[in-house]
Amino acid sequence: MKKLKFVFNLMLCFALCVGLTACGGTEKNADFFVYYVGSDDISVVPVPYNLKSGADDANAKVDELINNLQSSVSGAKSCVPPISGGVELKDYKIEGTTVTLDFKQGYLKLGQYEEITIRAAIVKTLVQLNEVETVFFTVEDKPLTDANNVAMGGMKAESFADISPDTLSVTKEAKVKLYFASIAGDKLETEDRSLHYKTAVSPERVVIEQLLAGPKDSDKLPVVANGTKLLGITVKEGICYVNFDAGFLRGAPMVDPQVTIYSIVNTLSELPSVSKVQISIDSNSDVKYMEQIPLNQPFMRNLEI
Repeated sequence: MKKLKFVFNLMLCFALCVGLTACGGTEKNADFFVYYVGSDDISVVPVPYNLKSGADDANAKVDELINNLQSSVSGAKSCVPPISGGVELKDYKIEGTTVTLDFKQGYLKLGQYEEITIRAAIVKTLVQLNEVETVFFTVEDKPLTDANNVAMGGMKAESFADISPDTLSVTKEAKVKLYFASIAGDKLETEDRSLHYKTAVSPERVVIEQLLAGPKDSDKLPVVANGTKLLGITVKEGICYVNFDAGFLRGAPMVDPQVTIYSIVNTLSELPSVSKVQISIDSNSDVKYMEQIPLNQPFMRNLEI
């Protein structure tokens, strides 16, 4: 396979670090690691791992690592497998010292920082093998490209700049308006907050995480089922794509389903980047929320509720 020149994305320097969380070890206390995505979506976390495949079987070792990149770490919720949620692997092949991974179309919906972090975790895991020098990414058999439509080409561990935690700790302040349910659960009520968040995290993710955390005021109700996980969020051409896990479908107790949907839509629509919101469950929008509200079309702000 022809190796295409890799063009560094300058934003990488603000997105990646090798993080240490509850699920990770250090890069000095093991011979091999599987890299996961930290709960903040911008850190790559090394988890010590012992290869079980035979030393001379390169294909088996790559198979084993890719299986691990798709599997959760037992007892460690703060580590997310890089190939999970909206990231679906169609196929992969090994040619000489190159591994090519082909992903489904949904990969292109990843946000910029999230995509870089996922790509870094996968590449850093695979190139530890002596038999693997470079890793290529394709989407539906077409080379993955950067924002300038230039093919990423073959990647190595050094393709990703590791920076200090101090750089990632740079924060931004913003005033946001969140929409929660009234105490009766049939109307929307707003709650203003001043937030400090990492500049490498999108404001869309920040406000949804605030919604998931629930209201601070006692006269408002949470709008999303407790324990719901945000699997991904990105904005393209004014549409914010929000991907929750199946826990979202349980519904919030005592809250009208319409209130829940428009709490999300209205909150995100307060951001200048968002004009419509598309909600999906485990990357599937062909579902009905609480068997009442179809999610197969983007929603627009509704201030009448």
